[in-house]
Amino acid sequence: MVPLHRRLHTGVSVALALLLAACGGGQSDDDARAPSGPSGLSERPENQTCLATRFTQDSTVALKPLVPEGTFTAPVGAVSHPSLEQVLYVLEQRGTIWRLDLSEANPTPALFVDLRDYTDVQFEPTHCFECGLFSMAFHPDFEQNGFVYVSLTEGGEAFEVAPESYVARFRSDDEGMSLVQSGPGELERTDIYHVQQTTEIHNNGRLAFGPDNYLYVSFGDGGPGGDPNRNAQDPTNPFGTLLRLTDEGAPAPGNQVEGGLPEVFAYGLRNPWQWSFDRETGELWAGDVGQGRTEEINRIVNGANYGWPCLEGADVMQSCSDTSGFEAPVFSYQRGDGRSVTGGYVYRGEQLDNLYGVYLFSDFASGLLWGLFTTPEGDLERRQLLDTGGSVVSFGEELDGELLLVDYEGGQVSRLVAEAQDSRQEPIPEWLSETGCMNPDNPAEPGDGLIPYGVREPFWSDGADKTRYLALPDDATIDVDETGDFDLPVGSVLVKQFYRHDELIETRLMLNQPATGWVGHSYRWTSTGTDARRVIEAEDVEIQGQLWHYPSSAECSQCHTSAAGDSLGLEVRQLNTDFDYVGTTANQLDTLAAIGVLTEPLTQRQRANPLVDSRDESHPLDLRARAYLHSNCANCHRPGGTSQASMDLRFDTLPEAMNLCNVGPMQSDLGIEDARLLAPGEPERSLLWQRLMANDGNRMPPLGSHVLDDHGIGLIENWIAQMDECTGFFAPVGEALILRNVGIDQPLGEDGTQDPLAASWQLEPEGPSYYRIRLTGTDQYIHAEQARPAVGTIEPGWLSAQWFPEREGDSVRWRNRWHENQYLSVDAASGELQLRDAANLDDNTIWQVRQHP
Repeated sequence: MVPLHRRLHTGVSVALALLLAACGGGQSDDDARAPSGPSGLSERPENQTCLATRFTQDSTVALKPLVPEGTFTAPVGAVSHPSLEQVLYVLEQRGTIWRLDLSEANPTPALFVDLRDYTDVQFEPTHCFECGLFSMAFHPDFEQNGFVYVSLTEGGEAFEVAPESYVARFRSDDEGMSLVQSGPGELERTDIYHVQQTTEIHNNGRLAFGPDNYLYVSFGDGGPGGDPNRNAQDPTNPFGTLLRLTDEGAPAPGNQVEGGLPEVFAYGLRNPWQWSFDRETGELWAGDVGQGRTEEINRIVNGANYGWPCLEGADVMQSCSDTSGFEAPVFSYQRGDGRSVTGGYVYRGEQLDNLYGVYLFSDFASGLLWGLFTTPEGDLERRQLLDTGGSVVSFGEELDGELLLVDYEGGQVSRLVAEAQDSRQEPIPEWLSETGCMNPDNPAEPGDGLIPYGVREPFWSDGADKTRYLALPDDATIDVDETGDFDLPVGSVLVKQFYRHDELIETRLMLNQPATGWVGHSYRWTSTGTDARRVIEAEDVEIQGQLWHYPSSAECSQCHTSAAGDSLGLEVRQLNTDFDYVGTTANQLDTLAAIGVLTEPLTQRQRANPLVDSRDESHPLDLRARAYLHSNCANCHRPGGTSQASMDLRFDTLPEAMNLCNVGPMQSDLGIEDARLLAPGEPERSLLWQRLMANDGNRMPPLGSHVLDDHGIGLIENWIAQMDECTGFFAPVGEALILRNVGIDQPLGEDGTQDPLAASWQLEPEGPSYYRIRLTGTDQYIHAEQARPAVGTIEPGWLSAQWFPEREGDSVRWRNRWHENQYLSVDAASGELQLRDAANLDDNTIWQVRQHP
C-alpha cells in the first residue's frame, strides 16, 4: 500500500494576473436579482404542439430506474448478491459500495463499506480519472466462506506516486451486510494480485468468477496513449490482458498463452473495461475501448492475441512483423457511433423474449444501447435498441438473468424492461413540418410556441450562421442550478437552424424525453427548400462547394453530454446578454424572468460571471481564450465528461486548475517531441493547439466539422504564446495578500479568526491545481487536519493543507483536498473558521483576495 500523504513539492510560479476584489459589504450575493431592464417579449407564448412528450423512440425496450437520478456519485458497477434475489450492490469509483434492497417499496442505499476509511483508494475527476474502485465479485462458495473480491487502485497524483492495482479479498460474516474487521480501523484483507502501474490510464478493469469457478481479471495496457512500449503484445507482463487465477491469486491451470506469465488467459487488448460470460454457453464477450478510431466487441478465447497496438480493429496502428495470428473482433464500430464501448451481456432473462440470446452493449459517450443479432446466414447484425440519454459505464446481471444499466453521470441504476406502448405517442416524424415545432404554412419558420434566444460565444459550425429556439410545455418552468446551468423540464424541445450564405441547410431538434432524457435529431432540407427530412445515419453532403456534415443521433449525444447540462448553450453565462426580439432589444435573462419561465429569480452570484465574446478584443486575451474553450471543448472536457483526458476547460476554471498546463498527454503525442497538453510560450509543443489545427482523425472537437476555425486557432495560439508559467493566474504567488470573507465582511486574522486587523497571507502552489495558504513570514498554514480549519504547522504532504480555488465572479471559494466537497468558511457567530459542505454553501464560503497594503 502506498503512503497516505504526499511528499513536499514546490511549484514554480509567476504573477500573471490578480483578481483584485473591492473591499466592503453591500447586498448579499444570494439576494435574488429582479429584472433590471425591459422584456423582449410581452408574454409567454402558448405551446401545445412542440413537445418532446408527443414522441417515442421506435423501441421495444425501456429503462426502469431503481432509484432516483443522482442517488449515487460516479457509480461504476452493479453486482447482485449471490443468493438473495432482491439485494444489489452498487460501486462508486471513489471507493464506496452501497447495499440496495429492492424488496423495499422505496429502496434506500445502505453503506456496505467505504474503502477510503481503510485503504488509500483515490479518485479525482480532474487528475486521476481512471483511478479508484472498479469491480467486485462474490466467491462461488460465498455462503460458506464469505469471500468478497474487489479490483481497485491505490495511490495516484495526490500521493505523487503512480497508482498500484490490487485484487483484494475481504470477508463478510453476516450474509453481505458488512465486511469483517481485523482490528480497530482495519479490514480483514488479503491482496491476491498486485500490479505496479506506470501511468494513470488503462489500469484495472472488471473481475468475475467464470463458469469454471476460476477468477478472471482484466487489465488495460497501462498507457500512455498508443501503447508505445507495446505492453499489450508482451504477455510476460499483465498489461493489456485477461488473467485467469485461482481464488488465492495463483495462475489457474490450463491457460494457453505461450511464453508469457502463466496466469495470462488472453492478451493484445487495449482497455477491456467491461466483459461477461454467457450464462448459457460459457462464452466470454468483451468490449475493448479504442484509441481514436475503432471500438471493438471480442469473443475472448484461451490463448488468443487480439492485436493491440499493432491493430485497432482492422486498422494498422503500429508496424508489427506478423499480424496473421491476431484474433479479429466479432464486431466493431467507428467514432460516429461513440467513443468508448461498454461491454454488456448476452441476454438470458425471461421478460424480453425478442432479445433472448442477443449480446447487448452500449457506449459511454453516446449512450446508445445496441444488440448483436444473428442473421439466418450466421452473421452478426447490430441493431439500435434505445438511446438511453445517459453515460452507460457498465451493465449488471440479476440472478434471474434480467439486465441492469449503470449511468455514471446520472448517478442511477436502471433495469431493462419491455416498452409499454402509449397510444398518445408517435414515432419521431420523418418530415420537419410534422413535428409541431415549425410554422405549418412555412416549415422554415418557427412555430408560435417557440422562444428565440442567442448565445454570447457560439460553437464553431464550419462558418454557418445559426438561429436558436426553445419550446417549453405550458405551465412548466426552468430550474437553474447554482453554477448557472439550465435544467429544462421533460417535454422541452430545442431547435437550431443552420444557414450557409442565407440558405437554410439543416434543422436540429433536441428532445427532452421521459426516462431517457435528451435525444437529438437532424433534418436535411430538400433542394426545393419546402421541407426537411430526418437523417437516420450520419452523412456528408457537398453544399455550395463545401462539405457539410449531418450528424446521427449518436453524434448528437456525444456532444450534448449530461455533465454539461445536455442543452449546452442554455446557461446563464451564455444568455446574459442583449438579444434582438424583432425590434425590441433586451437582456435575455430579464426577458425569461419577465415572462415567467424561470422557477426562481436568478441571484447576483449566478449572473456574476458571464462569458465574454472571444472576438471582442476589448476583453483580456485570457478571458477570450477561456470563453472559446468553454463553448467548443468543455462539453466533454470537464469533470464527469466523456473525454478520456482529465482536462477541465470550463470558463470558471482558472488556468492552473485546468489540469492542462505542462501536463503530458494520456493519448497520442502526435509525434511531437516532449509534447504537452499546453506548454507555456510554445504553441508548437501544445497538443491543445495542434489538435485544433488538425484536419484528420486527431482533430478536436472530433465530430461534425470539415472546416478549420482560423479565429479559434489564432486565439489559442496567442494565448499559449504569451504564457511563461503555469501558476499565478489566480493571484500573485508569494506576494502578501489579504483574505476577506464576503459573508461577514471581515479579513482573516493571524489566529484564523476574523479580525479588522488583517493578517498577511501568501499562496504557495501545490502541483498544477492546489494552493497552500501560509501566514506571511511564518511556518503556519491554514489546514483542516482535525476536521476543523486551523492555523498551524503542517507535515510535508498534508492534503488537508491544500486548497482548490473555485472562482465566484471576482471572488473565490476554497475547497479542501482531503475533505471531499468541504469548503473553507466562517462561523458568523464566533468568527472562527469552519468547513461547510457543498450542499450548504453561502456567502460565508466566499473570499475576496487583494494585495496587502
